Amino acid sequence: MLKSSESGLELRATSSSPHRGVRWRAIARIVVISILVSEIITIALTRILFGEVLEEGMLIALVCAGPISAWIALREFRMRDLIEHQRDQLSEFNTELRRRNFDLDAFSRAVAHDLRNPLTVVIGMAEILAADPDLMKDDETNSAVESVLQAGQTANATIEGLLLLHGINQDNVEARPLDTDATVARALESLHPLIAERDAVISHPGTLPDVVGHGPWVEQVWANLIGNAVKYGGSPPRVELAARSLPGGFARFEVRDSGPGIPETDRHRIFREFERGTSDVEGHGLGLAIVKRVVDRLGGKTGVESRPGGGSIFYFDLPAAPTRVIRAPVGASIT
Repeated sequence: MLKSSESGLELRATSSSPHRGVRWRAIARIVVISILVSEIITIALTRILFGEVLEEGMLIALVCAGPISAWIALREFRMRDLIEHQRDQLSEFNTELRRRNFDLDAFSRAVAHDLRNPLTVVIGMAEILAADPDLMKDDETNSAVESVLQAGQTANATIEGLLLLHGINQDNVEARPLDTDATVARALESLHPLIAERDAVISHPGTLPDVVGHGPWVEQVWANLIGNAVKYGGSPPRVELAARSLPGGFARFEVRDSGPGIPETDRHRIFREFERGTSDVEGHGLGLAIVKRVVDRLGGKTGVESRPGGGSIFYFDLPAAPTRVIRAPVGASIT
């Protein structure tokens, strides 16, 4: 029995060997098929992502890595290639943009020079004619000369405004503490003919806070805002200047007028180039655009508050000077 049992055991062991071999062969086939499928998927992904066959060494490495790892690697490779392409495009775009800005700068200066010379002659001749009392006795001649003079001055102001707008973006300036009272005084002096013509009343506190900025630009901001208030501020215009400190080291300045106010639908566009509050007043529509561009460049902000029939308040914020600027004595100059 034992022998037969041992023989039986031996027979059973011998009879199970063929089944074990069949299983291993099946597993081997599955592995081979999986590798082939991985290769097919990898090659397909390669063609889909790149549209071309990769180098043989890289392709073999991706095949050995398996389909998921290969897909991740291919995606990263594709992203790097795309980023590099976009970087090259951006570099070319920046180079072209710098070239165009240089051309635009040269063009604007040439045009301004070419336009200024004949305008200066026209304005000068009109002023000579206007100064001749015998010639200006005739009403028709007087009206014609005044029209030529006014048109020439408007054109000249437009050129100056455009050049200033262009220079604000291009010029590198150093911001420094400014005497605001002196800045406002110079702006009022430049507006004296307009203020006298409109019989405007300008009131402001005795002392305004000093700021940090570029003197000529800040003076232009005051001149434009006060000039607008005189033009649009009713008849006769009453203009009030005010200022207050803001948190964060800023000062807010306000120019209030007694005009008809600005409709809410128009407030968003009045700081754009060539926009005016009304067509009944002469101008080129650059004054408020210059104000916004200057204040933005100096790190501040602009705005307007208004209600129909209640006048308008134009304001701008600038960094406050840490200490008061030393005032120059009357007649002295600061270098």
